[in-house]
Amino acid sequence: MAGAMLPGAVHCNTSGIGVAAHGDGLQRLSLSNRHRMMREGIFIMYHTGGGRRDPPDTVPRGGRHLPPLPYPYDALEPVLSAQALYIHHRVHHASYVQGLNRAELSVSAAVQEGNDALVRHWERELAFHGSGHTLHSLYWRNMTPDTVQVPDLLQSVVTRDYGGLTVFRRHYLAAAEQIAGDGWAVWVWQPQYGRSEILAAERHENMVQWGSKPLLVVDAWEHAHYLDYPGRRAEYLRAWWNLVDWRRVQARLHPHVGV
Repeated sequence: MAGAMLPGAVHCNTSGIGVAAHGDGLQRLSLSNRHRMMREGIFIMYHTGGGRRDPPDTVPRGGRHLPPLPYPYDALEPVLSAQALYIHHRVHHASYVQGLNRAELSVSAAVQEGNDALVRHWERELAFHGSGHTLHSLYWRNMTPDTVQVPDLLQSVVTRDYGGLTVFRRHYLAAAEQIAGDGWAVWVWQPQYGRSEILAAERHENMVQWGSKPLLVVDAWEHAHYLDYPGRRAEYLRAWWNLVDWRRVQARLHPHVGV
């Protein structure tokens, strides 16, 4: 029966509090236990109390738009110039949004027409442009003109997984600097392992881990630094580090580790 809770099943109500079904009764789960169960792979279904929750609204295929920056184009100077930020956002990021829309519409048309001749091409375009759009959207929100200290929760995870912020910074920037060609350094939370990982993603979609949750990203493509740091990726990365908005990074981390 829709919405029924089976013995031993774990559900979340609309407030986000976990409840477990045991026989005829319900047992509320603490936040720490709910996160433990998620990390250990115990399946969680969302339960509204009166039936299954409707799926969230989706963006229509081909209906993506370039998101605005959360600050003016000149806000990150002198690290990143207004001209560089404008071109990166309005030209490069916009091209991924356009490519994603084109790929989505083409896949939809192929499905409706029963034409599978170009499926491989358009699925590759979906992966490339979709990942480029997602990573750039995170990249803009990773940065701030404000000076932000590393919060305690984030500091504790970094210390546990890497031995401290100094080691983490060195490893993360080295991963970005040593990417072959173009790509991204991505710090992720990997729920299957219950810890964080640093990935060196090539292009936008290669050398990634399925199921990981991105926490911090830096664009190591040449288009991210060719105006302000031509041929000087390492210098760009060291300067970029001073723009990181650690509050947003911790906000992405917090649901996965809890306190």
